[in-house]
Amino acid sequence: MATPAVGFFFSKALNRVLADYPLAREKLGRHAHKEVALSIGPAAGRVRITPAGEVEPVGIGGAGAADVSFGVPLRLLPRLVAKDEAAMREVRFE
Repeated sequence: MATPAVGFFFSKALNRVLADYPLAREKLGRHAHKEVALSIGPAAGRVRITPAGEVEPVGIGGAGAADVSFGVPLRLLPRLVAKDEAAMREVRFE
């Protein structure tokens, strides 16, 4: 179940990573106002892309269906942290 707290933590983590990549923020900003549903194991949240190329949390349910969603099964986390490229192919994108 998506919760505002999870969206808040996802947005903080993503913005921390994006802070080091101005080109990525510029490209992401082109998709301003789009919503992304995220899940890592049972934790689910939703964020909206800002014109500045950052993300902000969205309340429960957002405004209809998310523009894109992705899910990461918990079992993949150690492999993703280890930069196992095969694990990226197992992340669900819709």
